[in-house]
Amino acid sequence: MIKPAARKIKKIYRTLDNKSIGNPLAFILILLILPITVIAVQNTINYFSKAQLTGSVDAAFSPASFNLPPNANVKIMLDPHGQAVAFARVVIVFDKTKVKFDSEITTTASLSTVVEKTTMANANTSGKAVIVIAASPTDTQPASSFEFASFTLASVSSNNTDTSTLTFLASDMQIVSAGGTELTVNAASAAINNGGTNPTLPPTNTPPTLTPPTGNPQACNVVGSIDCYNQWKAEYQKSLTSKIADLNQDGKVDLIDFEIWRRAAKG
Repeated sequence: MIKPAARKIKKIYRTLDNKSIGNPLAFILILLILPITVIAVQNTINYFSKAQLTGSVDAAFSPASFNLPPNANVKIMLDPHGQAVAFARVVIVFDKTKVKFDSEITTTASLSTVVEKTTMANANTSGKAVIVIAASPTDTQPASSFEFASFTLASVSSNNTDTSTLTFLASDMQIVSAGGTELTVNAASAAINNGGTNPTLPPTNTPPTLTPPTGNPQACNVVGSIDCYNQWKAEYQKSLTSKIADLNQDGKVDLIDFEIWRRAAKG
């Protein structure tokens, strides 16, 4: 769309060269048309610049860099650029030999359904935290920049020159708009300057691996029912191997299926 407008300007210039010398009225007319054409081109460029943000969400930490110690309160900020967020799975990773969670994760009230949230103990054992929350049928879904979750970090390093990062695992994240569209995640890491000493975390026992059951085949006969939600949650968290809650029948149980359930439950 930009190239045709540029060609139009060139055509006007050629007209100016060929006709305006012997025709003062044509010269004046061209002078009037040219600014309008330039403005149209600029508006087209601005439109395409804004369109690049469509379908994306920015994920960042606040603050973007910090020192440990003292302990730091860290916020996960999401900016969906005007698109209401109905469901979000956010995954963060960190170096557990240098930093640790010093609090449980607190999530926003705007997405009040907590599907999955890694505990402080499990995060410190694995170096990874998963947060999955969604809008209930009565929530007002956030569409501008908002605080998704917060937690406190502390240092476990005795080396004052240590550095590390707090990073989003974008490949394992999924954020869905109220319209059922999966948004592209643009993620930014946080820089950590480590120092101080903290006690080493005690080891935890690894539970045995169990084969999950399949659940209730009739759970989603009524899509908006609480039975269907419980089936979806269990399948999404992999505690059930069935795909009864694959409501859009795309071969996987994910956040889009939750949005289908939420709309049905809302009526």
